[in-house]
Amino acid sequence: MIKVNDFAERMKQHWIENLKNVPNKPLKDTWKQICHFFNRHIKHPEDDTWTILSPATGAGKTQSIVVYCSMLSELEDHPGVLVVTRLIQDADNLAEEINEYGSKKTAAAYHSKSKLNIDELTEYPVLVISHRAYQLALDKLSSGTIQQTWPFFKDF
Repeated sequence: MIKVNDFAERMKQHWIENLKNVPNKPLKDTWKQICHFFNRHIKHPEDDTWTILSPATGAGKTQSIVVYCSMLSELEDHPGVLVVTRLIQDADNLAEEINEYGSKKTAAAYHSKSKLNIDELTEYPVLVISHRAYQLALDKLSSGTIQQTWPFFKDF
């Protein structure tokens, strides 16, 4: 697990040093809340209820994913994370940032323009896919012919 206060401190550093922004107490409280929910989903994977986080625009939701996943790269037992983004470019950028700030390469982007083979996905504890890739995997699941991607995505 990532300690909430450690996460908030790492976000503060990232916010100042990399993003050139000024953090404040409401932002720090938001980051702590985000970390708490991420930790809860890792601690209780059987709980399939959705958590809706709705901090204001610019509060660091995407950057929280980057920092949290980069901190997971420091753990011996990485739980695995699936991130679904809107666009292919977003998936590429997010995976690149996670790897940049982590202690080792743990994230991969997978989509229609990816150079990765689907069999290589298990080498990465963090998988970033486009919304369309996720949608196509669910379509295959509902059609009763689960082949290609769903078995690889569901493990995350």
